[in-house]
Amino acid sequence: MRWWLASHRPVIVVIIGATAVIASVVLGDARLLMPTASGNTPFGSVPLFAILPLAVPITFGALMDAAERPPYAVSARPVYAGDVALIIVGVMLFFAVGVVLAVVWPTQTEVLPALRNVAGLVGLQLLVAPWLHYRYQALVPTLYVFAAATFGRAGEGRLSEWAWPVETRVSPLSLGLGAALLLVGTVLALLGGGRRGLRRW
Repeated sequence: MRWWLASHRPVIVVIIGATAVIASVVLGDARLLMPTASGNTPFGSVPLFAILPLAVPITFGALMDAAERPPYAVSARPVYAGDVALIIVGVMLFFAVGVVLAVVWPTQTEVLPALRNVAGLVGLQLLVAPWLHYRYQALVPTLYVFAAATFGRAGEGRLSEWAWPVETRVSPLSLGLGAALLLVGTVLALLGGGRRGLRRW
């Protein structure tokens, strides 16, 4: 177990993830200008709380890719389940940070969107876990966010439902999507990781 903790560096995961959540909330509705292929203008703005949570799946993928060594292939312990457990525990800790921020800073409305994006983007990462190596998994949520920012505008300032990562308002549908992605992704990762073996993960 010591080699697993030493190689996965969970403290770094917690620090980066918590920092991403805190920065998403503290920076408020700060935005980045990005080109858009939909709507009535060539450029649109993307809230930082849509982009900063990408640090979570990127960190998970990078650290677990670095940790993936021959012990994975010969260990009698369920190392893949441990990887998924680290991801889920990390997400829960980030949610706890968000709850504390919501209590301490109730005027900030970015807490729920940031937590929604953490859950949904990590869920997208887990959805492809049985088929993609760790180093490539974070590409999926990253590309999804930029696709939502580029193609998600339906006109008149509205966003399509599928572009939930860049939506500033928190609807029950977007919250449900984030939670569902995390749940389904967790199940697929647990069922598919060990079966597909070291090369796929």
